Amino acid sequence: MAERRLKNQWVEEKLPVHAWRKEKSKLETEYQALQQKITLLYTDTKKLWAIHYSIYQVQHEQERQNAVTRQKKQEIEH
Repeated sequence: MAERRLKNQWVEEKLPVHAWRKEKSKLETEYQALQQKITLLYTDTKKLWAIHYSIYQVQHEQERQNAVTRQKKQEIEH
């Protein structure tokens, strides 16, 4: 089965192992570079989510305080 699948990649009755190893090395280098970029993006994203969460907490607290204020005004009016 392996021979049947790899038959179209044979060069002069041999598999191009050297070319595959070279490509693997190149892809590993590219992968490492992308991992470094992803790490930086992840750090930035983590900071943004922390800011988002802080803003959400402040908004929620403000809404709660506004609701209490509205309730007190209604009690005073009645």
